[in-house]
Amino acid sequence: MTLRYCCSESVIRRVEPLVFSMGVAKFQASESHSPRLHLLWTEEKTSVLVDQLESGTLDAMLLAKEAHLGDVDMEVIAHDRFLLAAARTHPLVRARRPVRVSELRGEDVLLLEDGHCFRDQALAICSRAKAHELEFRATSLTTLVQMVAAGGAVTLLPELAVSVEGRGLELRKFAEDAPHRTIVLAWRKSSPLSNALRKIGATIRMSSRALARELGGRARPSTRVPR
Repeated sequence: MTLRYCCSESVIRRVEPLVFSMGVAKFQASESHSPRLHLLWTEEKTSVLVDQLESGTLDAMLLAKEAHLGDVDMEVIAHDRFLLAAARTHPLVRARRPVRVSELRGEDVLLLEDGHCFRDQALAICSRAKAHELEFRATSLTTLVQMVAAGGAVTLLPELAVSVEGRGLELRKFAEDAPHRTIVLAWRKSSPLSNALRKIGATIRMSSRALARELGGRARPSTRVPR
């Protein structure tokens, strides 16, 4: 049996396929009577994913719960906190204490282009803080990191992306009530794979925690997150 799933472009591209594969492998090891699943993985913007899931082109999708997902079933995979990211010389990342959202007031901010669910989430935070979004917008998290590292603007990064996409940036955690997103595995309520996907989702959640601990232990010196 082939399982067609897709990851939102703003959900970490190199981590999530690995986590998903680990989850499916563990599920199949524990459910030996179930048909073997062959994975077909793609990557798309959130709006495209939702349309493909509704049309039956996809069986499941990994993305943020805060996006407009439609009428779907889902399993929570991880809670992903946002971090403030900037070049090492930027004044906002020199302090060691957690940053308050209000400190973004008047700051130049770089974000992803329209169509990324993470853009909408980050924009809502920056708008509330009355930060100033620059006209240039990045097409991917990788491009966003490169743009911020080269200039005087700041951005927000998902914590799960730091060990993959955080090279060359200084990072600060937010103070209490830190902004975050919830990563979920979602599927159609009418899907014949519902029971299997719910079990796979729970297994992915455990695999995600294990991988996060492993990546955290291998964090690069250039990516420092003040406690």
